[in-house]
Amino acid sequence: MMVAKRKMVFSYFIIIVLKTIPVVSAFEGSSAAGLSPYSSDNATSDTRNPEITVDSNLAEFLYPYALTSLLAYSYKLEHSNPQRSQWNIVRLEHQQLKPLTASDLLTTEAETHFNQKTGRFEGRSSGLQARGLIHTPTDTLILGFAGTVFEANYRSLVTMTASFQISQNYEPEILHEAAYLCKSLNESRRFKRIVLTGSSLGGAIAQYASLACGSQAIVFNTLTLPEKLRLKAVLSRSQMDRAPAHRILKEHEKTLIVSKVQGESLNTLNSWSHYFLQSSLPKGVAVFVIPSANPTSSPISRHWAPAIVHALEKQAGYYFESSDL
Repeated sequence: MMVAKRKMVFSYFIIIVLKTIPVVSAFEGSSAAGLSPYSSDNATSDTRNPEITVDSNLAEFLYPYALTSLLAYSYKLEHSNPQRSQWNIVRLEHQQLKPLTASDLLTTEAETHFNQKTGRFEGRSSGLQARGLIHTPTDTLILGFAGTVFEANYRSLVTMTASFQISQNYEPEILHEAAYLCKSLNESRRFKRIVLTGSSLGGAIAQYASLACGSQAIVFNTLTLPEKLRLKAVLSRSQMDRAPAHRILKEHEKTLIVSKVQGESLNTLNSWSHYFLQSSLPKGVAVFVIPSANPTSSPISRHWAPAIVHALEKQAGYYFESSDL
């Protein structure tokens, strides 16, 4: 029994190491209203997944989604630290975003996942954690999924496991719960539009749910969803609500928006986390590269959600009095 426990602890330790430690590769050298336009002049010559540098206009478009991704991790928006609460208020008001509440939900299915105390959706045992913000001018719900956290608790353990399972083409329960939640919100017809977002593992969850329910996904520093799981997500749709799978996948690739902070660990070719956990994005999906707000920061620190928000704020020219994330 003790041997089995030690093996399990060692496995989770390995996952943490693979997900966070960058190394030199041995193969080195061989807006909420819709899509934002960009100039192909900024694109790389990579024909599979061209990289496009994010300018100020793109940064403004991406910012509300990155902000929602970050706040999905928060236990409450009303933080015990007054400075953090003020941080939330200032940025939400600036973006004309309103937190989703229980009164905004019209289906019992969605309500069963909603925790009124924290103001977010929470899974029973899967580790699902999501927060909704409503862009009031367009009546758009932005649903942000939290990714992996490295803390001494159950959710940390289950989300680290989920990241590894996804990289190996397995479907953890967190994907099914996210898809079910998205479908429930769509069926309520409460919002004109629903956009899914998330960073790291949260990005993979958002991609799966978007394929399962038909909403757009805008993701950051994402764990890539393998092709096998993309197909499974599409096949989870009901027969009445499903076009041919290949057509859905192609349409999804046209609307999927993938961004990363330049040099972050998970999507950097010379990192263990990329080598062991990442699969390929669908061919033709562009990657928007956000210059880091701190050029001296490590690849690991650039991966986390606060670094994404800071990078977009700097690129968009946003300056807030309370900048502590």
